[in-house]
Amino acid sequence: NYRKKGQPYLDKIIFRSVPSREVAVAQLKAGEVQGMWNLIEAQLPDLEKDANIKLSITPAPGVERIEMNTAVNKDGTDPNSVHPVLGDINLRRALIYATPKQQIIDKLLFGKARVGSSPVAQGWAAPKGLTQESYDPKKSNELLDQAGWVKGADGIRTKNGVRASITITTTTGDQLRERVEQILADEYKQIGVELKISNMPSSVLLSASWSAGDPRKRGAFDLDMYSSTPDIDPHQTVNLRYHSKQIPYPGNGGSGQNYTRFKNPEADKAIDEAGSALDLEKRAAAYAKALTLLNDAAVCIWLYERSAIEAFRTNVSGYAGQVWDGITWNTEDWYMKGTAPSY
Repeated sequence: NYRKKGQPYLDKIIFRSVPSREVAVAQLKAGEVQGMWNLIEAQLPDLEKDANIKLSITPAPGVERIEMNTAVNKDGTDPNSVHPVLGDINLRRALIYATPKQQIIDKLLFGKARVGSSPVAQGWAAPKGLTQESYDPKKSNELLDQAGWVKGADGIRTKNGVRASITITTTTGDQLRERVEQILADEYKQIGVELKISNMPSSVLLSASWSAGDPRKRGAFDLDMYSSTPDIDPHQTVNLRYHSKQIPYPGNGGSGQNYTRFKNPEADKAIDEAGSALDLEKRAAAYAKALTLLNDAAVCIWLYERSAIEAFRTNVSGYAGQVWDGITWNTEDWYMKGTAPSY
């Protein structure tokens, strides 16, 4: 009774639950399963060598980023609450210049990702031509020197008695992010900034609960590394994370996810306009303005944009990769080699 005559071509699809990606890959290579999804870049070199496997790699809208907390205390709405280190925009810009995004992509992601530039990577609202500072540690040192951050005997800078020492946090057990942290610690040390690592279980770091003490909502962090994927319409993501009304604090019960404590009236106005306008071009222009102001404030480091990676045995045909729906979005078109549809 499907709307297209003669489809679907398959009588049934059986899904198998396995304990890990590694187990799934082993079963795929052995022919025990015909396809899998949610692969990571580190698994590509092995699979690319297998003549019986074909890959689907589709640029995805998710963006891995580092957000910087610009407030010193747990009430980020206090305009006098300035982080002793990250409150200095020159230091924040220095960190961006000292972040080797392409090196991370090439070394850890096998070149299968794209350098990030904003939280909206794809779709009609993705700002055209928006970029973020490229890797240039010489520029980092110049900015810090000019801003009065002086290197001490141990190579770490201080300013007005404040040591340039910050802590990065992400979810425990994520090997890719842990390796990124190590690269950043080495790079930041070269410009005179000490980066400590203190990771937490996802149940703690990502609780998104004020009452449960989510450290991001409470402002109890320096740098936070995570990934987020906007919907086709990005308003919920952009508004929730970067409008000043979305800064969590006791007065609003900790609602909102503006963890950087970014506050800019022009950006707020642009976000509001983007959320209320009906014309897509006007909305896109408003988002571009808001995200440009966000980048100008240097509160986020857009590390990279990843891809959705699926793998199938070569006897499976009809699958088409896309990132706005689940893997089964076009199962009516799937068929097995040797049983090509004749409708």
